[in-house]
Amino acid sequence: MFWDEVARRFTLANPGVDVQVVADLDQGTYMQTIGSRVIGGNMPDVMIMDDWTTVPLINEGLLHPLDDFVASDSGYHLNEFPAAMVKDGFHGGVRFSVPWYGGFSCIFYRTDLFRRASLQSPTTWKELVEECHRLQKMAGVTNPFGMEATEGFWIMPLIWQQGGDIVSADERTVVIDNPGCIEALKMVHDFMYRDRIMDPSLARGSDLKLYWGSGRIAIMLYGSWLVESLDKEFPDLKGKWDVAPLPSGPRNIGFYGGQHLVMSGSTAHPELAWRFISFASRPENQRLWTDLTGLPPALQSVFDDPGFKKEHPKLASLRSAITHGRNNSFAPFFEEIWYDRFVNRVLQPAMANQDSRIPDLVSRGAAEMQAVADQYWASHATQEGPRP
Repeated sequence: MFWDEVARRFTLANPGVDVQVVADLDQGTYMQTIGSRVIGGNMPDVMIMDDWTTVPLINEGLLHPLDDFVASDSGYHLNEFPAAMVKDGFHGGVRFSVPWYGGFSCIFYRTDLFRRASLQSPTTWKELVEECHRLQKMAGVTNPFGMEATEGFWIMPLIWQQGGDIVSADERTVVIDNPGCIEALKMVHDFMYRDRIMDPSLARGSDLKLYWGSGRIAIMLYGSWLVESLDKEFPDLKGKWDVAPLPSGPRNIGFYGGQHLVMSGSTAHPELAWRFISFASRPENQRLWTDLTGLPPALQSVFDDPGFKKEHPKLASLRSAITHGRNNSFAPFFEEIWYDRFVNRVLQPAMANQDSRIPDLVSRGAAEMQAVADQYWASHATQEGPRP
């Protein structure tokens, strides 16, 4: 619906131009469709790609460089987009994508329960623990906090906040066996077993959103894509919750990443394709994106617009996530090590056991993850390194 409307607006502004929206598909079907069109030699001129999916297309020479278009378009202001997403558009020193939509981590909290306990939203993890203890006493919530404790995605920003990382900057070395990573894991482990503010069943596959909907938790760590759909899922809680930026640790960092616009390397109309990318990225169309989808815009000026603040107050309150956000590694083996080895070898056993030895689990997991990285680079010795 959104892209159909943008196409309509673009054709009105460019008489004689016909824009065909191929499809609005979910992620899995989308990538299958793109693959089929690559094989068939009929790639779309412009595509939306998740940030981490662009690299294979770039390596196959299937995307068009965008540096010259960005430099020559006086109406396109790349610096108005989040720095994390701007940086993610490079590969081998060349820009192949520009930001479109960014998602980020944040917390949801029950305002009715917070009022009962005379609390404000926490800004640090220390405050969160203290406020959860007060919620236990004043609001009768046994385990006030909830997060998906065995999903690597939610652990990443906590590791960054503690000064740790997952993969080295040159993408050759797994670096989770550092104090920052261990401290972040210990912190989540303590939420369950020492501080007793989170139900350990959330480390064994329980549905976090059902905990929220049933009133079993008062604070939930989740993503911005839920902000404007939560009332539809749980209408009984409408008017009883709000959102706040992710609490900080020693460093104030959260996750920020998302989707980019790219141009097919085989397009017969590169100038027109860029004109469409630039048009879609205008503030009025970024605003339309949120109005129609409920998802946050990536353009910072949209967050600051008074009309946006009035119509989307919860999203507007999360603007700081843009400036404090960073993305995960684009190492080609990252998904395999982080969402497979790390989760299965480190995160799940660490969180499931009250007496787990986290440093030992991290050390063994790091060795297995490094073996995957070594195997990849042994067979890709001439491939370029990471984006700058």
